[in-house]
Amino acid sequence: MQEKKNEIIVPSLTWVSDINSVIMNGFKPVFVDIDLSTLSTSSEEIIKKISKRTLAVFITHAQGFNGLTDKLLKYLKKKDISLIEDVCESHGAKHKNSKLGTYGLMSNFSFYYAHHMTTIEGGMICTNNKSLAIKFKNLSFHGWNRDPWLRHKKSLNMEF
Repeated sequence: MQEKKNEIIVPSLTWVSDINSVIMNGFKPVFVDIDLSTLSTSSEEIIKKISKRTLAVFITHAQGFNGLTDKLLKYLKKKDISLIEDVCESHGAKHKNSKLGTYGLMSNFSFYYAHHMTTIEGGMICTNNKSLAIKFKNLSFHGWNRDPWLRHKKSLNMEF
């Protein structure tokens, strides 16, 4: 019998909202210590904690630092484990030549007034997964379609 993948590896330095999202969705958080040079989870510690029950790794890129390593990205790809990136404090930061928030299955950004880019409140979720994008959009509008451009494109029989 295959074990259920219900664990998400999370950093010991993050915000309660990240951990709450894991718990409230029925997953078990597995805490990993940070690398003091990046304030993000230690890639070595993540790899040690990965088990047959690991569904995803949730990384927080804190204080503008990059928490990714090539070794970690390669390992997650090999094991088919999703990456979730919290980029709330690291808008514009990069790993190699790509912006943080573009490596994982999904990423979140905050526009809270104390962060690098602000609208006083609110945020943004990014994904390149069409199914997740539709779910996120529906959640943001509480299930209502309030997007006039989408309605306009449909009336013109354009693909979206």
